[in-house]
Amino acid sequence: MGLTLIERILANHSKHSTVKPGQIIDVAMDVRAARDFGGANVVKNLKDNGLSIADSTKTFFTFDCNPTGSDQKYAVNQHICRQYARDNGIKVYDIDKGIGTHILMHEGLAFSGSTAVTTDSHANILGAVGAFGQGMGDQDIAAAWAYGKLWFKVPASVKIVLKGKRPEGLSAKDIAINLLERFGANDLLGYSVEIYGDSVDDLTLDERITIASMGTEMGVITLLFPPNQQVTYYCSEKAGKPIIPVFADADAQYEKTFELTISEFVKRVSLPGAPHHTATVSSVENTRIDSAFIGSCTNGRYEDMAVVANILKNRKVAPGVVLKIVPATDEIWQRCLNQGFMEIFKNAGAMVSNAGCAGCAAGQVGQNGAGEVTISTGNRNFPGKQGKGDVYLASPAVVAASAVAGYITNPENIPDVPVAYPSPSVKTGASKPASVSSAEAGQHPGEKPVEVEGRVWYIRQDNIDTDMIFHNRYLAITDIKEMGQYTFDNLSGYQDFAKKAEKGDIVIVQKNFGSGSSRQQAVDCFISLGIHCVLAESFGAIYERNAINAAFPIITYESLEELEIKEGDKIRVNYETGMITSLNNGKTLQADPFSEVQLEIFKRGGLF
Repeated sequence: MGLTLIERILANHSKHSTVKPGQIIDVAMDVRAARDFGGANVVKNLKDNGLSIADSTKTFFTFDCNPTGSDQKYAVNQHICRQYARDNGIKVYDIDKGIGTHILMHEGLAFSGSTAVTTDSHANILGAVGAFGQGMGDQDIAAAWAYGKLWFKVPASVKIVLKGKRPEGLSAKDIAINLLERFGANDLLGYSVEIYGDSVDDLTLDERITIASMGTEMGVITLLFPPNQQVTYYCSEKAGKPIIPVFADADAQYEKTFELTISEFVKRVSLPGAPHHTATVSSVENTRIDSAFIGSCTNGRYEDMAVVANILKNRKVAPGVVLKIVPATDEIWQRCLNQGFMEIFKNAGAMVSNAGCAGCAAGQVGQNGAGEVTISTGNRNFPGKQGKGDVYLASPAVVAASAVAGYITNPENIPDVPVAYPSPSVKTGASKPASVSSAEAGQHPGEKPVEVEGRVWYIRQDNIDTDMIFHNRYLAITDIKEMGQYTFDNLSGYQDFAKKAEKGDIVIVQKNFGSGSSRQQAVDCFISLGIHCVLAESFGAIYERNAINAAFPIITYESLEELEIKEGDKIRVNYETGMITSLNNGKTLQADPFSEVQLEIFKRGGLF
């Protein structure tokens, strides 16, 4: 039986000649990187555990999340990373370089068949060149730096075939949002996805990057494109050596195959609040905007900038609208300068920043305010991610056209005179400090019961992301004692959770808990409060790893309907057997027990 693309890559980086879904293996990592905000925690983990660097030539820092160091804590964290890099011979792609995952491709470090881990949750962007990229928490990255490999559960594979001819004017971002419309945030949760089709073969590298980036928002482990000739040539040129592309075997076995007709795809936007809540551009056309952003790891490429320059040439941004443009890398920035795009952007009234993540990391080019409506080329519009306002996600062409019009529109519908504000004809868009250490919470070796009892917090909600659990404005915090007070600070209806939660409580949620970024704090905040465990129908892939590695108990269940659980009930959970018992009515339910690896790490008190 043949291997899928992810199985082939993982097998090539392990001691196994063949692997299968569900198998847990050690995987060697060709590239191990940490960003600016996560890097300081990686350094802390290494120092606290007396670990050294396995191979400094494969180890990197990338300062992209807040390259301006506009926040004092970010500046301190960057300094910590630079000092550690000097002492250990680690290369730093500093504030002048751009987004780390793009740099890995630009520098020839990631290419077809290679493996990479980084603290960036959009590391699956490397699937654009047929590489396996995985975003992970700071403990995982520290382990990768120290050992050169990580344990990994081989994911099941899904094949998506896009049939038919791509409609004229349909951008890669439109393709990604159409896929989100079809699969939502969790239909593909935990899968490795491969995309095929005649239209797919014709996609440029920049277009593949856009689609691969938004695999994170679909919940996938990775989204892989089989390399075409153009991508293979690019990777070989950047690596300075011939790259032999890696493909799935002809007889590879996929758990699911989906055939979609790309000719039926239309221009879409993601509505404020969630990338998978989408609508056609025409259905929201004329929605008034206050600001616009073009950039991010999803749409900060040169081809994106060329589209924007073509629309903005000899035009002005609408009065009262702010447009921010940020290329993904300095290489792209310089190319835009040489092509005259920067002059076009400035003449149109846009603010242009140095290369970086920008809109996703609110510190680089600022945030939007409460009541502000933004249209963005980013990949996430979770509440609070880019500020307090509402954020629509769209293609670069739609964002640029909307910035000129003053409302959401397509490029072909840009008015001769932009809307003036206000305009009645245009729609308007829409604590108690925690002091419980991990040891006090029972999270230390030798005293770890496999069965616990506690009061239930039942949050009946899917797709609770890491920004809702632990908002990015607190990411510079490294002391676990300080984290608990911010738990669910950005989850509507549960902002007072940290004040009301008690040591030994149990949190129950629904599907795809912990989706979003790679932040370890979204796990550690529960440890800080002394929460026993979290039960969910499914977990975000990175969140699941972070929880297991931190020895924080998470349990997956199919349905709790039989238990008839209510908020405030008391239940008993056995991690080893997976048995859940209601102490109010005596009813029991079988959930998934800890895996062998999870139980071993739990009893050991953590990955280290």
